[in-house]
Amino acid sequence: MQNRILPILLIVALLLASVAVLNFNIKPVAGHTDLLVDPGFDDSVNSTDLRNNSPWQDWYESRGSFSTGDSTLLSLDTSDVGGNKGKKAALKNFGVSRNAYLTQEFSSPQIGTFNVTFDIYIDRIQDNGDYDRVGHIYIGDDRYTVDAPTGRSDERFVLLAFYDPTPGETGTDIQIRARTTASQSWSITSQWLQVATGLSYKTWYTIKIVVKVASGVYDVYVNGELKKANITKYSGYTPTSVIYITFSADSDGRGDFYVDNVFSPDPETRIKVVSKVSEVLVGQEFAVYINVTDVADLYGWEFQFNYNPSILDLTHSVIISGGLNEPINIFMSLIDEENGRLWWAVSTRYPTTAGIAYLDRAIFGMRFKAIAAGATSLDLSGTVLVDSNGNSIQHKVVNGSVSVQTLDLIVEAIEITNKHAKETWLGSIYANDTWWDGETPYYYPVNVTIKNTGTKPATNFKVKLEVYYETSLEAWGEITVGNLPGSSSLELTFANVFHPTKTGDIGKYVLKAIVDSGNVVMETDETNNMLEKKDFMVTIMGDVNGDKTVNILDAVKIALAWNGKPSDPQWNIYADLNHDDEININDGIRIGLNWGKRW
Repeated sequence: MQNRILPILLIVALLLASVAVLNFNIKPVAGHTDLLVDPGFDDSVNSTDLRNNSPWQDWYESRGSFSTGDSTLLSLDTSDVGGNKGKKAALKNFGVSRNAYLTQEFSSPQIGTFNVTFDIYIDRIQDNGDYDRVGHIYIGDDRYTVDAPTGRSDERFVLLAFYDPTPGETGTDIQIRARTTASQSWSITSQWLQVATGLSYKTWYTIKIVVKVASGVYDVYVNGELKKANITKYSGYTPTSVIYITFSADSDGRGDFYVDNVFSPDPETRIKVVSKVSEVLVGQEFAVYINVTDVADLYGWEFQFNYNPSILDLTHSVIISGGLNEPINIFMSLIDEENGRLWWAVSTRYPTTAGIAYLDRAIFGMRFKAIAAGATSLDLSGTVLVDSNGNSIQHKVVNGSVSVQTLDLIVEAIEITNKHAKETWLGSIYANDTWWDGETPYYYPVNVTIKNTGTKPATNFKVKLEVYYETSLEAWGEITVGNLPGSSSLELTFANVFHPTKTGDIGKYVLKAIVDSGNVVMETDETNNMLEKKDFMVTIMGDVNGDKTVNILDAVKIALAWNGKPSDPQWNIYADLNHDDEININDGIRIGLNWGKRW
């Protein structure tokens, strides 16, 4: 692999296939009509910068200068939190009875209907009395100036928190609760209105709040699904507008959480990573696209794209026709395969002066080959969408991910067993064998052990057992397997397949087991699905000692095991000639009927 700067690429379609959005997280990029600025905290250099209240509109810590406040509980975090490796706000007061507020003033007081969206990640909640909550969200005003903005319940039109009746750091029982009246005790969160249930720890959720100021109510969405409509504002909130939004680490409701992508309003335009697949096998190739949706007057675009080059190999990349009006200029075309990075900047150019509009279209395509197992994010950064007037187009970024797995089915073992005693058969096998009635054919059970050595489950496949005499197929059987998880084995018993009809030395008869005999499972290695067993002899009935002759030596074997049953010390499975789990005169009769025979 090498770094390449490409001067130009042919503008052609990569693939004409329908695509589906991968597993994603969303990164918003501000435009010039936002009610809030710096939605992704990119304007903050460090934690001190984030806490500082600048003269212009920005995020800041508003509680630290008041009683029980501690601004250091708010920090700018850049670690990998649930796959989010960018800048984000961290509010952490687990075990700390202090307060910190992440606050921003809207660009203007809101008196009508508007929305706020944000991503939130609940890391842990402290067990503290009947509070047991974290991640407070306040939208309101600052009419009591002796405290921080939204610092009192009566200053909170919206008052939400994440509550767990069994607090900790694992589980799927987190709820969203809303305090709507003073009769719901501040110290007993279970009294608050239940908004949503079944949320998990250590998971990013996109929350959307539609605030209807004039109506005195608001709606809450989780990951695009409406959870509760027309929630009544807090009863003590009397103003006719809202001015601030706050995320609070509260001295009573303690824990650790992260916030990112706080946007108001929620833009329709998106630049997103899309693909036909979210899971592939090592060796497979797949396409990834960069799409722009719900855009008007798009004149130019720029993005950086990152992937893990130890898991994926980039084999092709191309600008896709139709994403911009033509002619175009390519201002940046960096492909750094060694570090898994692409950086492209493209614009329409004069004499075309109008931008393009569409609902959903691919602007760029890539093709990858999976080269190692693992998971990799497919992340966009530095995205810029520009209109024909040179203004930024507000948009969100939808990032992706792909999981690369292995799946390899093998046959581990083939064993011939005794139907009654369940013992592995190591000695002679008799041609034309029958049950004790002397008429019903006796089939030697064959156990076939298969294994999935990969990481991905194999489903709905068949395992086949074939019986050959020399090169002639005598019998076969198949068993369907519904599911075989990765790194697991399964033993299958073929009970009615192996009934040899001829005598033969070792190697004459061959048992061949084939896993995925119908070839329906896509595997990392398709060449190792078969195993043969030929280390056994088929002899005549009564040849207990396997010397190809029925004589006194065999009769002595019967005598030494006389009256033996499987639990007895004298038991000999090869002397049980009629398979009734008892060695007696019936087995002796079979010796007698074949006395002196040889082959």
